[in-house]
Formats: sequence, structure tokens, C-alpha cells
Amino acid sequence: MIISRAPFRLSLFGGGTDYPGYFSTEPSVITAAAMDKYCYLTLRALPPFFDTHITRLVYSRIEAVQTNNDLSHPTARACLVAMGIESGLEIHYDGDLPARSGIGSSSAFTVALVAAINRLKAQKHSTSEITEQVLKIEHNIVGESTGIQDQIIAAQGGVKVISCGPDDNISVRNLLVSDEYLKLLSDSILVGFYGAQRDGAEHSNYLTESIKSGKNKRSLDLTRQLSFEALELLEAEKSMGEIGGLLKSGWQLKRRMMQETNSLDPLNNLFEKAQKLGSHGGKLMGAGGSGFFYLLVDRENQQKVRDEFQEIKFWTNIQFDKHGVTTWNLSEDGSRE
Repeated sequence: MIISRAPFRLSLFGGGTDYPGYFSTEPSVITAAAMDKYCYLTLRALPPFFDTHITRLVYSRIEAVQTNNDLSHPTARACLVAMGIESGLEIHYDGDLPARSGIGSSSAFTVALVAAINRLKAQKHSTSEITEQVLKIEHNIVGESTGIQDQIIAAQGGVKVISCGPDDNISVRNLLVSDEYLKLLSDSILVGFYGAQRDGAEHSNYLTESIKSGKNKRSLDLTRQLSFEALELLEAEKSMGEIGGLLKSGWQLKRRMMQETNSLDPLNNLFEKAQKLGSHGGKLMGAGGSGFFYLLVDRENQQKVRDEFQEIKFWTNIQFDKHGVTTWNLSEDGSRE
């Protein structure tokens, strides 16, 4: 049995400018982090004792199919077919946080599945090679209209600076700061869950179409400029107050680009009230109008924020994951790759 684990994503700056339709002509930089909250998959070869199916996939649904082409889950189907899996498998999904909530869960699933299949086939791939495999599957086979930060973070972990464009040029490096500053940054992040789960694909499609039409060109250009400025401040290890000021600017730009801006008014009110309690800034983590958000707030003020907003049922602190996707083979020696 293979166990695979991939971290969920927390976007800091540059979200939206990581879409190929934008950065192919407007070179961009994105700063994003892997959280110590994970997608888990277990995968095993299914013994040929079942007349009803050869593959069984368990997530929010249970699928049991005779061929992998019959799977309804588009990403699982694409991974198994593209990677030449014809024999039967049993695959189970679990997550530390709910899917479809702005944390890159779809790409974390794809990364975890690709890594698990590689391990099953005894094929060694670097995390950058896994990233490339996943981007090809999601963009070229499934045809998803997504950016590139989710796949990179789930595969490679850490706090990454992603430089992309012009054309399809992409490079990834670590954020160049001290361990002490990284600890200060992660300790200052308070994550909350706002509203229901939603289909991120709908919002990704909207952003893709708006990029094509030029509707959000001005807002994306300002987001790109803000991201370069934020990178300079982060690598100069500036105060959380200065970083939070840029988060607030980024949030206002994001509101401009949303399909239904009125849906963000309650969260905007929360951010404004939290500022009076010591928050330096906040951000909605995904493309939609609900799901996870975070506040940048000093540890000594975080309990005041939790107590004030009783309507937020789930709060959590995070640390940054350093490993990216990880696999174990329980039939071997239990070692980790």
C-alpha cells in the first residue's frame, strides 16, 4: 500500500497573475506557502476478486468502475489513463481541511495521486518533475483553467517565489529570509473558515475569460506591481505591519476582480473590525467568495480576534511545510521519499 501526502496552499501575494493567459505577456512573481495541513491518499493494487469493478475510488463519493476511463472524477481518470494504469486500484482520499475552500485542494489531490502512482511504478521523480507532470495533466488533458501556484506548492512545499513569463518560462526558488523571520510570519497567520465550500473551477473560468477580454487587466497589473513590492519587503524582513499594509491593498484589488463583489462585504467588514483588534491585514485564500481566509495578526492579539468573531466556527494556526509531497510504501520498509 502506498500512502501519499501533499500540503495545501496559502497564497501570500500575486494570486491571479499566475494564470498562463496573463503571465505569458506580463512577467509576474507570486509568493505562496505550503501549510502543515494536508491531502492524504492511500493507494493499493486491487486484487482481481471483484466481478463488479476493477477500480474503486473513495472521496466525497464512492466510484466502482470496470475501466479507469469510466471514472467520473476528471482528475483521477486523467491521471490513471495518462500514466498508463490499466490494472485495478483502490484509492481513498482524506484531508485535514475541507475541499473546494480556496486552499488548492484540487491540485493537492492531483499531486498526491501522481506521486503515489510514480511510487507504485517504482519510478523516482523530483518534485519539480512531479510539478510538470501535474501541470500537463490539469491543463492539457483535463483542460482546467487554473494558475500554477497550487501545483508548485503542493509538490515542492516551503515558502516559494514563483517567477513566470514571458511565454511559458517558470522558475521557482525559496523565499530568501531567515528561519526566525519565517517563524514570525507563520506565527502571525491566523486562518479562519468563512462560509460554504464552492466550486473553484467556476471562478477560475471567470478569471480566465476576464483575462482574455482584458476586463481585469488594470487590476491584475496593479496586483503584479504589488507582488514585486511585497517580495522586496519580505526579503528585507520588514515588520508584519508593513506586510499587512500590502495585504490590505491586495484585498481591495481582489474585490475589484470578483464576479459578485457584494458577496465579499461581510468578510470586508470582518477585516475592518479585526484591524481594530490588532490585525495588520487579511486575505481570502481562493478565487471564490467563500472558504478559507487568513489574518496577519500578532500572537498576543489572536485570542481577542477569535473571541470577537463567534460566527467563525473554525480557526487554526499554521506552520509552513518544508517537504512538499511525500510518499510511503508500507509493503517495503516504511521509508519516506
